Parts: sequence; C-alpha cells; structure tokens
Amino acid sequence: MLEGVRRLHDAASLDALRAEMMTLVDALVANEHIAYNDIDVELDQVFTRFSAQEHDEDYTQYARTFERLMHQHPILQYCIDNPNPTAQRLSDFVSQPALRDLGLYQEVYSKVDTQYQTIIDLGVPGRTISALAVNRKRSDFEDGDLALLRLLQPHLRQALASCRQRFLIDSFLAGVPSALLFDRVMTLGLSEREAEVCFWIAQGKSNPEIGELLKISPLTVKKHGENIYRKLGAGGRVEVVRQVLRVLADSVED
Repeated sequence: MLEGVRRLHDAASLDALRAEMMTLVDALVANEHIAYNDIDVELDQVFTRFSAQEHDEDYTQYARTFERLMHQHPILQYCIDNPNPTAQRLSDFVSQPALRDLGLYQEVYSKVDTQYQTIIDLGVPGRTISALAVNRKRSDFEDGDLALLRLLQPHLRQALASCRQRFLIDSFLAGVPSALLFDRVMTLGLSEREAEVCFWIAQGKSNPEIGELLKISPLTVKKHGENIYRKLGAGGRVEVVRQVLRVLADSVED
C-alpha cells in the first residue's frame, strides 16, 4: 500500500491521479469495477471515470441516467449533511429489497453489475462531492474491507487536495476559468458572480472585456468590482491577485 500511496503523490495530472486511486483500491479490495465521481449537487451534474476501461463507453451512457436519479442514492444526502464522512457501505443505509425498488438501481446499477457498494468520500470542499464508488455483484463488503478503505481514505484525500491545488494555481496563472477555481475564490467572501469578475480582474481584463465575457454590462462589472475591492480590502489588481493566489495555495489544507 505504501508504494501505491507514493504513486498517488507522483501523479502528474488529475486524470492520472484518478487512475492511480482506482488502481490502488482495486489492488486492496476485491470488486467488479470502481467509479470516480465528481458530483455537483447544485447543478445535478456528474463527471465520471471508470476503472473497467474495456466497458468505459458502455458505462458512460449510464452516467447521464445517474445524473437524473442520483438524489435517490442513500449515501449522497449523508455526504451532503456530514462533510468529510468516513467510507460508507451502501447496505448500512438500505436493504437489498429497498435498493431494488429504486429507479437508480433499475436504470443504472442493475445494468453495471452493482448489487453492493462502498463509497469513499474524498473530502473536496465546496458544492462538489468527489468520491470513489467501489462496486460488487455477488457479495457485500466485509467489515475488514471497510476498515482497510477507511485507513486508506486520508491518503486519497491528501493526494487529491494537493493535486487540485496545483491544478487551481496552474489554471489561474494560465487564465483558464473553472467552476472549481470559482468555488475557491468564493471562500474570500464573494458571491459566485463576484468570483467570476474577480478572476478576470486578476487577469488584467478591462470592464468592457469582462462584460463581454460574462454577458453583462460594463456598469454591472464596475459595480461588482467595487464590491470586490471593498470586501477584499484591496487597493488594486496586484492585491487582488495576491489574495486569490493565497486562497488557492491554502486550498490543500481545507
């Protein structure tokens, strides 16, 4: 396991890290397949990667159905209500008969060999829940499996936090916006729209340029800018950049 944990921290990108996570879990706990999920609980959107590469296209079609039915998942609401939970076994939340009554099971899980599941929450702050779903067809996860995954969980979380930190800073410096980046900027006390404007202010864009990018008027951009400078106590763009970089650098500690 130690060598696997080292490979997590050596991953060169988020995609590489996701693959390493699934490879490590697969080596430790028997399963049919593993899915990495980023779930935006506000927009009901899911980004999914599967460990079963030969079935990736088949499984991906069910990811769209999962988006529609994901709020039926018994553990999802638990993760929303209990930030940073330990790994959880699906059977501790719902019986097999009750599971089979769910549209989620009938339209998704029954199609992808999932009768039993353990969810490993990866501790990402903000509106997105990132997790590994470890799936089985024939037998449930034993207490020892759950204990092992809970032992691994902090290492998975730390590796993902570090990788996301690098991704956020690189994206900011390259001028590439993302919802994940805006989520972090919002922790400065800004609204979602103010975070978007703040990003472009820090990139050196003028009010008319920002207005064109965000489809709002330059006067609205100016008003958002005034609120941003006031909330941040910033006297200029340099201070805005400094504060944004600070919050992105601190993201690994959240």
